[in-house]
Amino acid sequence: MEYIKVTNVPPMSKESIVLCIGIFDGLHRGHQYLFQQARKLLNEDDKLAVWTFSSLDQTSITPIAQKRDLLERQGIQKMYEVEVSEAYTKITLETFTLEHLTLLNVKYIVVGEGFSFGKGHASDVELLQQLCERIGVQVLIVPLLRRNDKIISSTEIREYIKNGQVRSASQLLGRNYSLKGIVAHGNKVGRTLGFPTANLDQIDEYVAPSAGVYLGTVERYDPIIEQTESWNCLISAGYRPTVGGKSYKVEAYLLDYSGDLYDQTISVSFVERMRGEINFASLDDLIVQMKEDERSAREAFGMPLDRQNT
Repeated sequence: MEYIKVTNVPPMSKESIVLCIGIFDGLHRGHQYLFQQARKLLNEDDKLAVWTFSSLDQTSITPIAQKRDLLERQGIQKMYEVEVSEAYTKITLETFTLEHLTLLNVKYIVVGEGFSFGKGHASDVELLQQLCERIGVQVLIVPLLRRNDKIISSTEIREYIKNGQVRSASQLLGRNYSLKGIVAHGNKVGRTLGFPTANLDQIDEYVAPSAGVYLGTVERYDPIIEQTESWNCLISAGYRPTVGGKSYKVEAYLLDYSGDLYDQTISVSFVERMRGEINFASLDDLIVQMKEDERSAREAFGMPLDRQNT
C-alpha cells in the first residue's frame, strides 16, 4: 500500500482512484462495509484509496500505524493521512474539495451518510455532493451499518473498551480489540510470584481497557520462519495496587510458553473480561487468585489444567 503524509495539500497525481474519506478509527464493521461498496466502483485501472485523519491529542482504537496495517488488509492500495493541526481545522469543505481534491484524479468519492468535515457539523453530505458536481466527481453515500437497531460507531466501541466490555467491542469491530507494543523490562514481580509476564510498552496512544483481568491472545511475527506465532494468555490491565503500582500497565501471562520476549514487538488481544482489579491483603492472597485465574483460563481455552513446558 502506498502511504502519503499530507501536511497541507496532497501531491498532484494522475492515477485514477476511488477515494473513501473518513477518520476510520477502529476499522470496524461499518467501515468495512463502506470499503466493500467502494470496491464495486472500481474499474481495471482504478485504485482504491483512503483519505483519513489522525490527531496526537487523543487516544485511538487503532493508532495510525495499526490503522495502516488494517487498511492494507482491507485491500486499500493508497492511503492519504492528514495529521489534524490547528491550521488544518480552519480549512473549509469548499477549499478541501475545490483546491485539494482537484489535484487528484478522483473518479468517485465514497463517504458514510453521517459524513462531516470538521467539528460541530451535523452533516456535510449535501454540500459535498454539490461541490463534487462542480468538479465532475461522483459521490456515493453509504448507509451507516446497524447492529441490534443501533448504528455501529467508533464512539460506542471506545466506551465498551473503557468499561471492560471487550467482547461487545469485538462484535462491532469484527475482530478482538488489540494493542501492539514493545515488551519492556519490568520489576519482574510476576516472575517472583511464579507468573512471568510480558509487560507491554509504547501503548499510550490506545484506548485503555478498564482495570481488570482478561482472557486474551498474544501474537508475534517471527522473521526467521516468516510466520506469526500465537499463544493464549491472561492479561492484567491496571495499576497493580497489591504490589504498590501507580501507573496503568498491561501485562500478559502466556500460557505454556517458555522463552524471552524482551524488546520484541507483540500484539495483545482482549477476548473476555474475567474480573475487576483487586487490592489483595497479601501477596499470598494474590497468588491464590492468580492460580484460580489460570485454572479458569485453561478451562475456557480447552487447555490442560497443568502447566506445560514452563
